[in-house]
Amino acid sequence: MATTTQGIVCIKCKKTKRIVTCKGCSKDFCADHLNEHHNELSEQLGKTEDQFNEFKIQIEGQKAELQQHELMKQIDQWEHESIEKIRQVANEVRLELSSCVITFITDQDFKFKKLREQLIQCRKDEDFIDTDIQFLNEELEKLKCILNNSPTFKIEYDSTSFINKIRFNKEDDFERRLSRLDSSKSNDNNAVHIIIDPSSKKLSIDPKTRSLQMKGAFFCEYFDSPVDALYFSIGYSFDIKKDAPIWITVEPMISRYHADLSFKNMDIRILLFEKRPHSTERRLLHMSSERSGYKSYLHLNALAKGSYEVIPVTFGGVLRARSKEVNERAPIKRLRENRKGNNFVMSKDYRDALEYVFDLFDFDDNKQLDRNEYNLWTIRTTEEEITDEDWSSIRQHVGLDVDENVSKEKFLKLNDLEVQDPYTSEQELWNGLKSLGFNYALELDMVCFKYLFTC
Repeated sequence: MATTTQGIVCIKCKKTKRIVTCKGCSKDFCADHLNEHHNELSEQLGKTEDQFNEFKIQIEGQKAELQQHELMKQIDQWEHESIEKIRQVANEVRLELSSCVITFITDQDFKFKKLREQLIQCRKDEDFIDTDIQFLNEELEKLKCILNNSPTFKIEYDSTSFINKIRFNKEDDFERRLSRLDSSKSNDNNAVHIIIDPSSKKLSIDPKTRSLQMKGAFFCEYFDSPVDALYFSIGYSFDIKKDAPIWITVEPMISRYHADLSFKNMDIRILLFEKRPHSTERRLLHMSSERSGYKSYLHLNALAKGSYEVIPVTFGGVLRARSKEVNERAPIKRLRENRKGNNFVMSKDYRDALEYVFDLFDFDDNKQLDRNEYNLWTIRTTEEEITDEDWSSIRQHVGLDVDENVSKEKFLKLNDLEVQDPYTSEQELWNGLKSLGFNYALELDMVCFKYLFTC
């Protein structure tokens, strides 16, 4: 550690006897102070040993907690989101297949029930001839043939990737820099990082972007049994003049006539079809089951110029057919009252319900029903479309407003004429309301109205 030198004084006590020079710091010490200096160096070395031990513990800790590394968490998140994307696509394709199969089977079932009704009516009336039986047999064979030769479905595989691949990214000279890294300095350029495509982030709905609002409805109905329930939805057609992004949002609408508030949790899918030019055919482009709260939505970054149709669909859940017991209960409210002279007048309950119905079928909220809106009302209540002759009759009896539309006042007047008709029974009035989803307590239990927003 040291060498002895003559004629030099100790740096501590200034004595000249037995002076030793330290090779490390080049300072001169006497024998007593040399031991003191050695003890100081020993203490410093002990502190360095402590730092080495602490760093060793830190390294071992990071080895043991490798899975807790921040970048490992990003990889785990990417893995989870990728699996969710795969699961979502699989569910959408399952739903699309189910929708096609259900549509096909439901259509055949509907035709069969109509044909069966004719058979039952023939037997009930005892009014049939040979050609009637031949017709029924031929139509039944057609249905069998169609059912046994159902449309061919197949799964197609898209070669384009919809999952964003991640990669481990480091600079080319990372190992070279690491080998000569100065431990007394930090260098942010040596950071190792994971790149994840930002498009994997979840979407959010901005309520300020609404530009168009329409109303619509889901109807539930059945023929012989609540088990055979069918669901009907109102579709929307629109044109796009140039390529543009689009948001479509559907939200269930609850009213004072809904006794069951769980309708707000209705499971809704949004189907977007492309309409073929000069044809009634449509091609399914997208099916979305994305949700934000009570809202279901479809977002596309770009939709090409063309004609489209949006159809929100549901497969039941909270919207279901009422039980046979509830359906057969006696009415607890009256739709019309008998005044002096055996004249009928509309009850307040019936008028309030019709005012609400008018507002619902006024899909664009312009306080009038145009012919298309009025036609949907008649299809639901009479199962028949309104004809030119019917429209002329309305014009003759109550008149039409601006643009050939029906106001709420005239809508109520038309229904009041039906109430006053002595040949119209109370049950026939109830049948009209029941076709709109009302039960005998004037509660909406087989229909859920909705708002549709587009921007």
